[in-house]
Amino acid sequence: MKQIRNIYFLLIIVFLAVCGSCTLVAKKEKNTDRVYFTINPNDRKILLPVVLNESLTAHLAFDSGGGAVLDSTFCATHPSITAGMGYIETASARATAWVKSNIHKSIYKGIPNFKIGNANLTDINGFTKVYNWKRFTGNPASDGMFNIPHSDTTHVWEVNFEHNYMQVHSAENFSMPENCFVFPFIRPEYFLRFYIKLPIKVRCADGDTLTLTHSYVIDTGMPDDIMLQRKAKEI
Repeated sequence: MKQIRNIYFLLIIVFLAVCGSCTLVAKKEKNTDRVYFTINPNDRKILLPVVLNESLTAHLAFDSGGGAVLDSTFCATHPSITAGMGYIETASARATAWVKSNIHKSIYKGIPNFKIGNANLTDINGFTKVYNWKRFTGNPASDGMFNIPHSDTTHVWEVNFEHNYMQVHSAENFSMPENCFVFPFIRPEYFLRFYIKLPIKVRCADGDTLTLTHSYVIDTGMPDDIMLQRKAKEI
């Protein structure tokens, strides 16, 4: 199998946008709406402060390929977070597709209100999983993870890797900057992930060039730049 080199992308997420080296700017919007994040080189996830239920600040990983997860010790310290959500069950399952060990997790109906900058976001139709997230990720600074709410259709989400910030813009007064590439999302109603159909040319280590035309998952919680999970005829 030919070796595929890493390819780095600047992913600007939601409202049909994948942007190259541009920065999203909304009209009359202040920079105070930006929430700055860090990336732990050992965990390699976007970690940023998020206000839960308008009162408690948690440091959550932004994972566009996953759902809402809260650390069990964090919830034990702040029981009010899950008190307003309906308990469903305790299940045993894999935390991700990349580990073989099983975990015990509690599942709740609903997701806490997330406030990122000045944007309040929630998803009452979603689910929150609670388990030992800190131990699983090996990052004691992370209190859980979140994704774009499934029901959110009124915001433009900007993830800026040049200046390490996230900003949730209002779609009503948003102006797309020039020189951006725009691709439509392919998103099933029953799934929380974001897919795009994107032709990619890859130069292999031996000099050969491949053209990949698969549907890709935009997954900010994944440590690899591009991963082909199934056999591809090009390879």
